Amino acid sequence: MKNNPKDTQDVSQLSLSKLSNDELVSKLKDLVSQEKKLQEKIKEKVVEIRFNASPEFMKLLNEFKAQVAEEHPDPTYAEIFELLTDMYLEKHDPTFKAGKNGDILH
Repeated sequence: MKNNPKDTQDVSQLSLSKLSNDELVSKLKDLVSQEKKLQEKIKEKVVEIRFNASPEFMKLLNEFKAQVAEEHPDPTYAEIFELLTDMYLEKHDPTFKAGKNGDILH
């Protein structure tokens, strides 16, 4: 098989009908490999948290989301939990308050 300049292009830019089955499989394997590498990079920087939430908890969470919507439009669950923990620690942990002002790192 001859080297074709199109071989180096993103699959989305190629006409899939012009690719042979082997070329298509090769491109898909490359994409899967790239996706796995990206997922590994993401895993290094974030932690996935999963839990089951009752309808009552979701109601409270949505109420909180509505209350902060003006300052934080459509926050993610991660942003909601960060806001909640910040609010709690600011109220109950004096070193956290000082850290926010740059005095003490928490």
